[in-house]
Amino acid sequence: IGQNYISVVVGEARRFPPIQVNITVGPPSKIVSTLGSTSLIGKAGDRFTLRTRVTDLGNNAIASVPIRWAVTRGTGTLQTTANTADSQGQAQNTITLGGVPGPVQVRASINDQVFVNFDLTVDVTVGNLAVVSGNGQSVFVNRPFDSPLVVLVTDQNNAPVSNISVGFTATGPVTLS
Repeated sequence: IGQNYISVVVGEARRFPPIQVNITVGPPSKIVSTLGSTSLIGKAGDRFTLRTRVTDLGNNAIASVPIRWAVTRGTGTLQTTANTADSQGQAQNTITLGGVPGPVQVRASINDQVFVNFDLTVDVTVGNLAVVSGNGQSVFVNRPFDSPLVVLVTDQNNAPVSNISVGFTATGPVTLS
């Protein structure tokens, strides 16, 4: 990158004056994570700093490129939805994970074709499972129960947890649906 000279030689003896060329950085064509991993796991409320680098096809850093950030799946709050790559082509943003367990995806993009995704997971530690309703019912054979069995799942801080799978098993001649 910069000013260079190309020497032209034709045959073995015929030399021409050098040709001056100016090589510049190309347009932004790649944005990559500089974290070493784009898959992170944390608890609700945890904060992660996401880092990117913008380059041209020759892997030369490109400064002053606008970056758009968005949570494309799951829950989380970004510090900003837009910023600009610095002089080294780097940009960063912080996400605070939301309270819904499961996958979260953040996209950093230059445009619709040039982007990088960060995959995060909100993990939850189940603290308790409490029966809300439906316990202690009796019913005749081959008849449904009058009320569904409802349970409340809470985390270690006794806060309700949503979007978590709960399975039921039964002993004896019972069919669950």
